[in-house]
Amino acid sequence: MTKAQKTTLEKDTTKRIPRKQRELQMLEVAAAEFGQRGYDATSMDDIAKACGITKPMLYNYFKSKEGLYAAMITQAGTHLVKALIAVREQTDPGKRLHEALAVFLDFVERYHSSWRMVFSGDGKNSKKDGENSTNIAGYRHQILLAATYTLAEFRPESTSPQQAEKLVLPYAYGLLGAGEAIANWWLSTPDVDSQMAKHAIGKIIDANVTLVKRELNKKAAKNTSSS
Repeated sequence: MTKAQKTTLEKDTTKRIPRKQRELQMLEVAAAEFGQRGYDATSMDDIAKACGITKPMLYNYFKSKEGLYAAMITQAGTHLVKALIAVREQTDPGKRLHEALAVFLDFVERYHSSWRMVFSGDGKNSKKDGENSTNIAGYRHQILLAATYTLAEFRPESTSPQQAEKLVLPYAYGLLGAGEAIANWWLSTPDVDSQMAKHAIGKIIDANVTLVKRELNKKAAKNTSSS
């Protein structure tokens, strides 16, 4: 956590602010602490100190360290999924994929600590199991479905949505994996900026779309020849 973040939180705890706003601030600080130390090595004392609040106040909000971590997962995952769903208003599937890319990178840049702890699988956390693991898998699945539906929209009219979705599914997995890998590369390489990361994923999207269109057209041709 930066000095500015800590100063802001310390000031906010001295005046009345909405509970939800203060809770979000605590989650951001907790994500930074977990990301730096790892789950097991981070205590509630560490987090309370970093937040500039008392440990009883932290427990009042989250009940336990497990509850705090679960809340962090929910906040990060829900925020990302909602932001990606918002780009559905873009009717062109190619442009939608690129807009989703921008939303994704904005999330990684703004919430990089949460990204590392929740999505990147950096190996520091021993609690990515049970209910937490299920929740993380659920957010990933929602993102995967959105990518699948979008890629399937490139289908010719002679190919059914069900056929298209089955065909493009491995490409959707490829996009999800590539996006996570590029984000991790960006965050772990000091001389890589967001524009370089955006350019790299953009090229991967374009290549993916080209392959998907080729496969869908082949499927459409086969459907036509067999009819």
